[in-house]
Amino acid sequence: MLRAASLQPLSPSLLNELLLSSAAADMATTLQPLTLKRDVARAIELLEKLQESGAVPIPKLQSLQRVLQSEFCTAVREVYQYMHETITISGCPEFRARATAKVCFAEVLVDVL
Repeated sequence: MLRAASLQPLSPSLLNELLLSSAAADMATTLQPLTLKRDVARAIELLEKLQESGAVPIPKLQSLQRVLQSEFCTAVREVYQYMHETITISGCPEFRARATAKVCFAEVLVDVL
């Protein structure tokens, strides 16, 4: 487990760059809806920036990046996206997201077992 004391604080310039990148991504969401595929790609891009900064231990970042780029993660994302598009739930969007997550988890368990 990684201790907080072993982490170096992010430099103000890197933090600013990450926040500006995030703000630009948020502005893009107003123009077109985000998809999970784009969200994962964005997370990988931010992980690469953190790796370049050296502020976080690189092996931990690389491990997370491998998980996000794995076939398993891609399959889970695709199942989730498909279920989210096909499930009809009345109520707030959070109800639909919760139902989708539960169905997706069940589908992945069935495939794994």
